[in-house]
Formats: sequence, C-alpha cells, structure tokens
Amino acid sequence: MKAYRLICSALALIATAALPSHAVNAQDTENLQDMATASCDMPGLTVAPPEPWYSVPIESEDPIIAGCQMIWEDGDQYMGIMRLVSFDLRERPDDAQQWVKLALAFEEQVFNRMNFTLVKPLWKRETLPVSGEGFANGSAVGFEIRLEGVAHRSEGHFVFFEGATHKYIISLITPSEEASPDIYRANTNAMSTVMRTLQPGK
Repeated sequence: MKAYRLICSALALIATAALPSHAVNAQDTENLQDMATASCDMPGLTVAPPEPWYSVPIESEDPIIAGCQMIWEDGDQYMGIMRLVSFDLRERPDDAQQWVKLALAFEEQVFNRMNFTLVKPLWKRETLPVSGEGFANGSAVGFEIRLEGVAHRSEGHFVFFEGATHKYIISLITPSEEASPDIYRANTNAMSTVMRTLQPGK
C-alpha cells in the first residue's frame, strides 16, 4: 500500500504538469477541483468525464496544443489520470506524417518530468474503432512504466486518432492489473467510456 500511495502522489504531480504555474503547484492540488469544467473541450472535440472523474483544462504556450486532464480522486489520493491532447499540424506537413511518434514523445516528456519511465511496450493495436462523427484512424499502444523508487509495475495506455482538422492522443496512467486489479479495471473502463462518448466540437 505504501508503494501505491507513492504512485498516487506522482499522479498528482502529473495532473499539474501542464497546468499554468500561477494556478496550481504540487503542494496546492486542491485548486484543481476549483478549475474543473463540466466537459473536456478542445478544437474539434468535446467529451464529458465519466463519474467520478473531473476535467481540468490544459493551458499550453504552444498554439498547436490544447486539451484537458481528467482526474479521479479518492479522498486525498489520486487514483487515475487521463490526458486528452489535440495537435493542430495543418501547417506542419512533415510533423503530420509522423504525428503518432510526435504525440507519444510529447506525453513521454510529461511522464519523465514526474520520474516515470516508459520501460517497454506491452501490447499494440494497429487499428481501433473510434466513436463520434468525423473521427477515424484509431490505434493504441500500452507500455510498462516505472516510477522511480517504486518496485511494482504501472502501465501507460496511449490511444491515437484523427479528426477533420486535428490529431488527438488520450493517455492513461494506472497501476498495473497485478498491482491493483480493481483500480486498473476502473481506470481502463473510464478510458473506454471516454472513447465511446467522443463528440465533435467547435
């Protein structure tokens, strides 16, 4: 249980990693709920967080990036984090051709800042159905990830898909099924719910 609490603490840091520094810091994560919105809205896409998760916007200095983070809290512990990020690569054709690699590298940087390391791929889906009008070309990959100083395994799941104008990645970080079966199941079910309820946005 002690090791799992360490993972939850790191999840809290990931939740603040891409948020504006004036709004949230690692010692003041209660502000996250003050920033919560009813839905995750980004260019071309909107989706509501599943219960009991809540959504917090991502603010980025890079104009091609937008998104949100969905957070599941239980008391004072963070049980799961989902990040939904959009990329506008219409004026970057070279990046658009390899956008999946670009998106995964972007998320890996966020994880690394929080002392998580992507260790090795666990599974890969070359094709994945995507709900919502206008979304297509879904794929996914799962990685074993490790938090520095914690012996047991966590996992990072990454789903990629495209809209009419933007590219999207959904990232989930969760304890492995072996480490915590109930929490793993709840986190992966939440990600599946998000995938099933995507809607076109403005």
